[in-house]
Amino acid sequence: AAALLAALSAAVRRRVCGVPALAGGGGGGGDGGDGGCGGAAVGILFSGGIDSMVLARLADLELPPGQPIDLLTVAFGASPDEAPDRLTARNGLSELSSLSTRRWRLVEVDVSFPMLQRRREQLEALLAPARTVMDLNIGAALWFAARGVGRLCE
Repeated sequence: AAALLAALSAAVRRRVCGVPALAGGGGGGGDGGDGGCGGAAVGILFSGGIDSMVLARLADLELPPGQPIDLLTVAFGASPDEAPDRLTARNGLSELSSLSTRRWRLVEVDVSFPMLQRRREQLEALLAPARTVMDLNIGAALWFAARGVGRLCE
């Protein structure tokens, strides 16, 4: 268990500790408080599941305490607030907040079915040669999260 924790910690350290700080020290709300990723140099695609919770906690332990971390949660469909990943992400935020005084920024990214359909061809081209439904689901979540545009919940 100790060797696994050491390996995971080293991997997270390599990925988060070299990220340049944002101009102005972070803490802003994007380009006008629109819920973008403007305030954090590090963001994690966050479902609140065990994998994203472990990554978030390890990043928390590696980064300076004053640096915020964005947790990006993506939900698809007409009722994104009822999506299981959205509910577990909110619960995960609560749990992380109880473990650390860090400023966690939950960015809720809602993707309607028409919005997904408008981007489907572009997403499939980016994912090629992968063609499964699972590839599209994961790729779409990553693509919409990478935009960093959503509702900011702290």
